[in-house]
Amino acid sequence: MQRKRLFARNGMTLLLVSMILIPPVLAQDEAAQSNNEMIPYETPLARYGDRELSLGYFFTYAMDYLGRLDRMAPEEKQELFKSTLARVFFEHAIVDLAMEQGYGQTEEYLRRKRDMENDWLSRFYVYHQFTRPFQADEEELKALYEKEREKYYKPLSFSFRHIFLKTVDLPEEQQKLAKERAEQALALIRSGSDFVEIARDYSDSEKKGTVVGPFKSRKDDPDKAINPQLEDVLLTMNPGDVSDLVQTKYGYEILKLESLTPAEYTTFESVKATLTENLRREKFEQWRSDLLNKYWDEAVVEFHPDMIFEANASPDAEIAALYGYSQTINIDDYGYLKGRNARRQPGESDEDFRTRQIEDFKELIIFNVIAGRLARELRYDAIPRYIDITDSTKVKKCYAIWWNKITSKYLEDHPITAEEKQRFYEEHQNSFLKPVQKHIAEMSFQIPPHNTDVMYEVFKAEEAAQKKAEQAIARVKAGEKFADVAKEMSESPTAANGGDVGFIDANTDVLPRMVARDALNLATETVCEKPIKANDRFYVVYNHENAEREKLEFNDSSVQTRIERAIQNQKSTEVYQEYMNKMVDADKIELLFENFYTFELRNLGPSSLDVPDK
Repeated sequence: MQRKRLFARNGMTLLLVSMILIPPVLAQDEAAQSNNEMIPYETPLARYGDRELSLGYFFTYAMDYLGRLDRMAPEEKQELFKSTLARVFFEHAIVDLAMEQGYGQTEEYLRRKRDMENDWLSRFYVYHQFTRPFQADEEELKALYEKEREKYYKPLSFSFRHIFLKTVDLPEEQQKLAKERAEQALALIRSGSDFVEIARDYSDSEKKGTVVGPFKSRKDDPDKAINPQLEDVLLTMNPGDVSDLVQTKYGYEILKLESLTPAEYTTFESVKATLTENLRREKFEQWRSDLLNKYWDEAVVEFHPDMIFEANASPDAEIAALYGYSQTINIDDYGYLKGRNARRQPGESDEDFRTRQIEDFKELIIFNVIAGRLARELRYDAIPRYIDITDSTKVKKCYAIWWNKITSKYLEDHPITAEEKQRFYEEHQNSFLKPVQKHIAEMSFQIPPHNTDVMYEVFKAEEAAQKKAEQAIARVKAGEKFADVAKEMSESPTAANGGDVGFIDANTDVLPRMVARDALNLATETVCEKPIKANDRFYVVYNHENAEREKLEFNDSSVQTRIERAIQNQKSTEVYQEYMNKMVDADKIELLFENFYTFELRNLGPSSLDVPDK
């Protein structure tokens, strides 16, 4: 039985630069051709009434409905396949209804159908005329590699462990003790003790011997450089070496180099695929430009690009006419086709924006029409894969439009009553509560001034503020009142009143967003587990109590909106089930492929990408 085909379309993507790659649906088909154990794409899957679906068409159409099949249990997968098969037959039946009622002859339908077909025909034209025959010349790739060689430079990198004994801001006697401890630690390491164990016992650094890095040299990454003294020592060492004592203005350091990767250039072979793609992209731009220049005069009868920028232009206002006025592109078409590419880019001038929009119109929309016409002349519209893609795309969009008309008419004929709204409100009272509020107190500890260009100073400054915050948390956990600790330790303006900021919700502006978020997750009479860094300080938060959530009033405008939306969804579900029960009996679907419920998509054979013989 020949499969019945219907026509409607869904939204299309016009970023044709992506067509220089094999479009994903075409790539899957090419890859599948190398596997001889595939189930043929055209294998009959199921029949309902006079409509028969092939296995391949089903998966082309329904892929968005199936989710992550690899994560489903067999029973769950079987139930999903069964319900989705019924859904596919139902959506096609709705499109039959739309066509019977004349939708297929409307101007809206015909223009959108034309645009979608041109889009896919142009993709197949690019695939056959450029992508598939393209071959990168080895010498050209090597020349491109030399030209862009600096892009593939990989700077030196290193990582290390360290033991730090602090002397900065300490009395002279304590500085001497720090040096003695450093010498003891080094002696133990030299005698065979484990570096990390010694670091845990001796180091004043929070890292305690854990690996730090990797870092680049200050020459390659000056913004994230470590102390130059330490870098200079580390770069004279081999991985596994332990340094002598290194004295800095902050104290004594013992360094162990963990890894050192010399600077190098990524090899040609390693980036050959990237170079090939860059070259293909460059060649495609030229190929597309040449094609537009070659056919422009023949194709374009009128072109009024300034119409794009007319603020009050009629939707019917013509931007371009092609092939003896057999196809026109108006403002309405442009709004439908342009997509996100029509947004102004950051910092883009008015002139640059206009120029880019006009060039995009030529390279995307005009190109689609020309390439689509050339593709038809080459019979690309007879390619099996093209037919399946466009058929499924048309049906899905037509279904969405027509089903929206059906539900809109149903909602119009069954308006929401006051009684329905009141009943819904009473049955779902827990859904209409004011936002969570909690009585929060906070402490904050500012990161002291430091040289932000020196990574070590950044680390030490943040460590100082973090330690204060950790001490405050420890005192509260030990039983001290949060307010007392805040008055003594906090550097926040709220310290005088014990850090109290009152009741807050998620929209508060008295605390940084991430701090408020963590505070609102605290249980009653609980302090946060660790300090929260935000902006230039570390925060400690405490939840005194949870406010009782008040019920939103029935007449609140937000409540009314939510109730109406929920009831509309309920009614839409009701009408869907009503139509489904009337139009498709799932038990009467005849399954023609007995292994359907256990079928693995990776075993689906390819759909042909080539023009069939006449």
